[in-house]
Amino acid sequence: MLSFTDFRSSRLCVLLTVSLSVFTDITTYSTIIPMMPFIVDAIDQGMTPDVTASNLYQSLSTSITDSVSRKSSTLLIMFSVGTIVGSVIFGYLGDKVNHRRPLLMFSVFWLVLSTVLFMFGNVLWMLQLARLIQGLSNSCIWIMGMCLIVDTFPTNKVGKQAGIIVAAHSFGFLIGPPVGALFQTTGYKAPLILCMALNVPAFIMQLLLIEHKKNAPECAGSGRLDDISELTFSTVDSERSMHVDQEHSIKTEKEQRMTYLKLFQQNRLLNATLMALLQGFVTAGLENSLTIRLASEWKYTSGQIGLIFIARVIPTFISAPFAGIIADRYGSKVVVCPFWLLSAAAIVLIGIPSKSTIGGIVPLVVLIATLGFSMVAAMTPVQSEIACIVRSHNEDGKGDNGMSRSYGLFNIAYAVGGIIGPLTSGYLYSVIGFFWLCVIMGCTLLLFAPYVFISIGGRRVNVS
Repeated sequence: MLSFTDFRSSRLCVLLTVSLSVFTDITTYSTIIPMMPFIVDAIDQGMTPDVTASNLYQSLSTSITDSVSRKSSTLLIMFSVGTIVGSVIFGYLGDKVNHRRPLLMFSVFWLVLSTVLFMFGNVLWMLQLARLIQGLSNSCIWIMGMCLIVDTFPTNKVGKQAGIIVAAHSFGFLIGPPVGALFQTTGYKAPLILCMALNVPAFIMQLLLIEHKKNAPECAGSGRLDDISELTFSTVDSERSMHVDQEHSIKTEKEQRMTYLKLFQQNRLLNATLMALLQGFVTAGLENSLTIRLASEWKYTSGQIGLIFIARVIPTFISAPFAGIIADRYGSKVVVCPFWLLSAAAIVLIGIPSKSTIGGIVPLVVLIATLGFSMVAAMTPVQSEIACIVRSHNEDGKGDNGMSRSYGLFNIAYAVGGIIGPLTSGYLYSVIGFFWLCVIMGCTLLLFAPYVFISIGGRRVNVS
């Protein structure tokens, strides 16, 4: 039976810690989504967001304007800007430090600070600042979390673990919108207080975790024990040996030094970042435009909008672990190709249902669920793909030089898509309507499909 100390240093503890951190972060993020248009509209009308009367918010739902759509988009954009800045900072720091855990713990501070700002913000710039800081926290959690997984698990098992983490991400999205909908009856601050409370167990797990030292394998099988034993017999020989080891270490470090230029020269990594950009474009664009669509076309309240978003999340509990396991066994290509095409088709079809179509809201819910399943299935293998790319370009095939920066580039690409998506959707929604917006998004995925299919990697090998 494992002792408590053994558990703290186990792979299970690492997986639980990262999953709980991701869950807490995305729950806080998604809690705010159903609230945004109503809060922005309340501020525009000179009302305080901390109002509990449900009839007020129902009246607000009938007055959603293009101005509210654009201002709501800025909150998503500021989150993406924070993610970009944080990805550059933490991507660099993650490759320089020997332990990722302190940086992961630091992210809790940023997440709590952003929640406090959002809780007491009564002007738009305070809400924007809160989302900017939340983006910093998000980038740190995702980069350090995935690096901890890669440091702990062999390469041909990273896909499965990534699937579990994505499932935790999805669970946060499942919990967040209904929690956000509570503000309609409990007030603006109540859901945010709950989000702050979720940081407590996440921080405790981070505090208890005993991290495996980065690049620990270099300490084994290097002949150091022989050098230590020879020290008893010959100090001179030992000093010479240490000098040679230092020269070899410096040489190896120079040979393995991974720069951004080298990373950008890897076609598979470029493909991974392209996929992240397109996913961010589609996801953030729909988060903004679909909320406005449901409020204006169906006159839905925040609670009803939150329930619709659940339909997108539930299927990912199956698709994320499934995609990770299949990708570990047979490679990423067999997973990415079919589900990428299915995602493109689902996005186009989402633009068709309206209040007057047969079946009412049901066809839209089915299509949203299909998009959630297929998009997550297509993107889950990319997490382990990045680990394979970095390790294959380190000298011994096991090093992780450039790992944090690679996940940082993935985050940056997703965040850039998160900026383009709301800007595009906020403008096009008011100009050409929701249907043609969905057509443009779906065709964008199809346009880049050939490059994605050609560049995505194949079967993986076991690298401990």
